[in-house]
Amino acid sequence: MFSQKKELIAISLLVLMTIFPELALAGFKFGASGGDSIAGVFEKILDIMTGKVAKTLAIITICGSGYMAFAGHLGWRSILNIALGIGIIFGASGIGELLIGG
Repeated sequence: MFSQKKELIAISLLVLMTIFPELALAGFKFGASGGDSIAGVFEKILDIMTGKVAKTLAIITICGSGYMAFAGHLGWRSILNIALGIGIIFGASGIGELLIGG
């Protein structure tokens, strides 16, 4: 039997694949040879995670979290965790370059 956490993860993946169906086949060139197909998949994922839609969702998340905190339904520690997570997502390329030295 699935636990609640595994069910939530499975449902989340299904919802993501429904919303972004191009992720399933992004970058794959059927019948073509070469290593560019995998790179295309990762570039598409990066574009989705840091694109305009993602930035808009991040802003909405921060605003909604702030309103919930002011209403007393969300703690300030949760707000900081959300902001830190969003900062890591959008700063990942800079963090990666800093660690790798590129």
